Amino acid sequence: MNKNLTYNEESLTQLLVQRQIITPDQLDVALNERLATQHPIEHIFVDLGYICPMILQKLKSENSGLPCVDLRLYKIAEIFPMFPLPLHLCLEHNVCPFQQDNETLYLAMNDPENIKAVDLIRHHIYQAHPHITILHFFHGDYRQIMMQLQTISPEHGLSVSDSPLVLLEHVIEDAVRKSVSDIHFQPDQRDITVRFRIDGMLKTACVLHPSKWSQILNRLKVCANLDIAETRRPQSGHFLKTIYAHDIDIRVSTHPTLYGENAVLRLLDKAKRILSLDELGFPTILAADVRRMAKAPQGLIILTGPTGAGKTTTLYALLSAMNPESRNIMTLEAPIESVLPGIRQTEIRDHRQLTYADGVRSLLRQDPDVILIGEMRDEETARMALRAVLTGHLVLSTLHTQDVLGVPGRLLDLGLSPVLLAGALQGVIAQRLVRCLCQICYGEGCTHCTEGFKGRTVIAEHLVFDDDFNAIITNGGDRSALSALRKKRMFPTLWDHGLELVEKRITTREELTRVLGMPPPTIESNHTSLSIP
Repeated sequence: MNKNLTYNEESLTQLLVQRQIITPDQLDVALNERLATQHPIEHIFVDLGYICPMILQKLKSENSGLPCVDLRLYKIAEIFPMFPLPLHLCLEHNVCPFQQDNETLYLAMNDPENIKAVDLIRHHIYQAHPHITILHFFHGDYRQIMMQLQTISPEHGLSVSDSPLVLLEHVIEDAVRKSVSDIHFQPDQRDITVRFRIDGMLKTACVLHPSKWSQILNRLKVCANLDIAETRRPQSGHFLKTIYAHDIDIRVSTHPTLYGENAVLRLLDKAKRILSLDELGFPTILAADVRRMAKAPQGLIILTGPTGAGKTTTLYALLSAMNPESRNIMTLEAPIESVLPGIRQTEIRDHRQLTYADGVRSLLRQDPDVILIGEMRDEETARMALRAVLTGHLVLSTLHTQDVLGVPGRLLDLGLSPVLLAGALQGVIAQRLVRCLCQICYGEGCTHCTEGFKGRTVIAEHLVFDDDFNAIITNGGDRSALSALRKKRMFPTLWDHGLELVEKRITTREELTRVLGMPPPTIESNHTSLSIP
């Protein structure tokens, strides 16, 4: 089994296999990765998701007899200046002092069994600080150590490590700390630009040297179970990673470009709580109408909006408000972003093996009451969704249209019968996400926000379909007729809801224009007195 493992690595590996924490097949994968990258075997086990970092530290502690420490419990940056150990030595040997008590110093080290490194650290401390007479070494997770050292860098001139693996870990952990939704790795002719999407806006996080990209990309592919040798076609996968005690599902998507493969990582916190419609920011009247529609025994409810508008979050809020004990609720999703208790969820991973339409056919044989279809993207899926409604089921799904008025026309374009659709469509919700003004600085910019904004909220509009709306659908779903009837029934628009938020100083009119485009003339005439806060 050796394959160039050190004695300590081989001992740890044997312990993991004996405890059945990793399987022989997983060990073979890790050993091959070890040969290809020369990275420490324990790092590979963690990166592949075979073991949690803290469990690994506890096993190493048990194997060596040295204690382990969770550095997340300590604020190293506040007390590091008092520690008698230079940063370059900490970086070189992956060691971090975390507590000092008179003549005793406590240090977290990734490999405290490295006698040569320990002796070097002892010699340096005893020579430079003779008042310290006792050193206690603890096992520490190398990611936690690097993150703690990185927090000191702005004040102490710490340079980022040259290791591509450490760079990747730093980027992902920094993204989680900043509540980033997506990480973009964008190669060009001279460098690799790393960008974070925060509150819907892309911001450059750092720039990497092109020489590091190959190893970083291969690491991502290995973790996401993608083909390392394939560089000419798009690939997608995912892996689970524990960061700051949160299980983060990282969705990896690669795409070939002129200067190499582009990679985008979507970060999904598995422990994130499902919010209610009111908590998401929906108007009270809209939330009440949507809840009534969700209680119907059958019908079609459509959410519409562009990618990233929060449609899935709203669908989860609707499903969580239903009672899974009295209704059989089943979903088809690509991907499953949150696990909902009591609800049977199916992930559409490979559309060649299982399509949405095939999934609906199968679900109809599972005696469902409520079916969620992640997206109606083709004629076959739309027909199966309508069939499910007509056979007595409540169906929830999403479309990509500009607003609620475009939904009937889009469904008719997908080949649905106007007569059948008119009796099936219960209601439509259109939504967008806008950035919220920081409630501390109100747009001025402070340490608590990003350029005066912090967080996002929803703006939405809806229609509840009755006989009059159905008559318009039967006649072809004319947009002008739908708009006139909406105005007569006084259903608020996206701009109406957005301008209410502007008046309450929750967002700005400039932000509404960024998300919705220029307002229609009727909005301009009705709200000329409103100005940007």
